[in-house]
Amino acid sequence: MHALDRCGARALRGARQCARGFTLIELLIVFTIIGFLGALVAPFGIHQVEKARSQSEWLMLERTVEGLAFRAFAQGREVDLTADGAGIEWRIGTDAPKTLALQQLFFSPKQMIHIDAHGLASPDTLTLNQAGRPRTITLNRWLTDAK
Repeated sequence: MHALDRCGARALRGARQCARGFTLIELLIVFTIIGFLGALVAPFGIHQVEKARSQSEWLMLERTVEGLAFRAFAQGREVDLTADGAGIEWRIGTDAPKTLALQQLFFSPKQMIHIDAHGLASPDTLTLNQAGRPRTITLNRWLTDAK
């Protein structure tokens, strides 16, 4: 008498049932294909992450500098800002200096900016390198914004 085994084929009684799962070769082929796809896609993903970090740091720097100009105006105090290498340092009036360390942005050469009690920066631009390309922040932009 013949019995229907789990694979759908007819087998003799007492014969081995077909094995469940995948063979080692099938698994190796699937892992190899996944590895190749990962090797192709990973550099693009890493580049996008670095680009996003750089842009996030740029926006944080821009907000910090604009906030310092606003504080100088609102408090009627002068701000001295020094941008050098991978960071900026500022002092509001006679307060202790504060710093912001940057990882994706780089200032070269050293730049010193003075923001007067009216919120006006002199010089009115801050130049830096972002991912190897030069960028500029216009500091007195609020004078020309029509918001």
